Amino acid sequence: MANTRMFDRATLLMSAMALLYFGPLLAGLGGAGWPAVYAFAMIFTLWLIVLRPQAWPRSAAQWCDPAVLLHALTQVVAQCLLVAVLFGVGRGIGGTLGAVVGWPAWFPLSLSFLSVPLARLIWDPWMAEEMERLGAEAAERAARVEMANDEVAATARPDAA
Repeated sequence: MANTRMFDRATLLMSAMALLYFGPLLAGLGGAGWPAVYAFAMIFTLWLIVLRPQAWPRSAAQWCDPAVLLHALTQVVAQCLLVAVLFGVGRGIGGTLGAVVGWPAWFPLSLSFLSVPLARLIWDPWMAEEMERLGAEAAERAARVEMANDEVAATARPDAA
């Protein structure tokens, strides 16, 4: 039962992610201007902050660390590149097919933006972090038990030499 619930949550989260990614793709297909990339990059970065809050600093003092700033900058740049690629693919599809859809600019933006609270309703990042920690702890315990078993087997085995 628990595996089914986790699978259902993962499937729903992927659906919310599809909404997030369809936003810049549809904006490119709709012929939106390149400044829309900035708005989508902010939405994608908000997605990261909301769904992985443990990966971001919680105090102003932590932001002064150059490693933290580099990590945050890397995340933002990666999101900008992802948005630019999706936007470019949308523009390419529209240009190749010779069809530019005439929907309003707010439609793709709202599609991506609404995926953030939807995904947060589906996925609890603190629970995921706890499950990851428990998995690592179980693996560490299993390794210790295996080492202890190897030591017992080595002492119980009579040496022929």
